[in-house]
Amino acid sequence: MMPKEWKIEIFDDPAGGVIFRPDVRFAQNGQSLKGKKGDSVSWSNRTEHELILEVICPKGLANFNRTIARRDQTSLFPIKVSRIKYRCEGFPQEHVIETEDPLVG
Repeated sequence: MMPKEWKIEIFDDPAGGVIFRPDVRFAQNGQSLKGKKGDSVSWSNRTEHELILEVICPKGLANFNRTIARRDQTSLFPIKVSRIKYRCEGFPQEHVIETEDPLVG
């Protein structure tokens, strides 16, 4: 099966902070992105301010942290680990990218 390219949109949260939402049909605000190792993801900044993505876990994930200008999109990031937990610097909301477990289902 061919690798997929995913997008995660980041919006202002009216209650403060940011909202992460995978650009997937029926996705909910804050819902994890479910992909597969080998897929790629980009982020689309739908806010009016610059955002800095920073990885929480796994610590030191190479080439993950990146700056996204307002109303801009990042280049693709390859998913090489089973779980990535991250946030935008200065905001409390966290988001997760998870790969499906091939031994389940």
